[in-house]
Order: sequence, then structure tokens, then C-alpha cells
Amino acid sequence: MRLNNSATGAVKVQIANASGKQVLSRNFNSGNKIDLNLESFAPGFYIVTLISGEQTVSQKIMVL
Repeated sequence: MRLNNSATGAVKVQIANASGKQVLSRNFNSGNKIDLNLESFAPGFYIVTLISGEQTVSQKIMVL
């Protein structure tokens, strides 16, 4: 999965499964793209949350 990162500072990416259990948490420095390998994830729905400073954005994704 590739995410566009327009933030100017550090970005934290968290992924939680459908039960709400956090399955991934990583910090990234500023840059244009964030690449995440989700091949080891079981099929299903996940919530991806990006945190940068005081801003938080969440998006539901489906892994096949």
C-alpha cells in the first residue's frame, strides 16, 4: 500500500484490525510517499490512521 504524505514533519501510521486491535505502528520522516507491505495481513477490513502533529486522519481499507 502506498500513501501520499504531504505533511512537513514526522508521521505516525497505525493500522488496527476490525476488532480494534493495533496490528502495526510505524513512524516516518517527512517525504512524498509511504510504502507499507500488507502481504502478511489476513484478509479483512482494517482502519489506517495517520497522525501528524495535531492532525489525525483515518480510513477504512480492505485487504484481499
